[in-house]
Amino acid sequence: MKVAEQLRHPLLQAGLKYAGPAAALATGLALPVVGAWLTADFAPSARWATAAVALVTVVVTRWIAPTAGAARLGIVALGVTLILGWLW
Repeated sequence: MKVAEQLRHPLLQAGLKYAGPAAALATGLALPVVGAWLTADFAPSARWATAAVALVTVVVTRWIAPTAGAARLGIVALGVTLILGWLW
């Protein structure tokens, strides 16, 4: 079992140091491209609505979710979805 021994190899450690930021950069560059591709057939107002939903999702998951538990956040999201669907 030389796996645990090889995990401490300096070359592997250096690669792991750069793999995380490289993956984050690739994801950050891909998100706008994928978003534009997925909303290409939408009307301009629907694109703005999609962007608003994405922005609200980021705000909720970054600032509100850490203070509330996952169950509470899920129940609130379900309730908001039901109310918005009823109003629609």
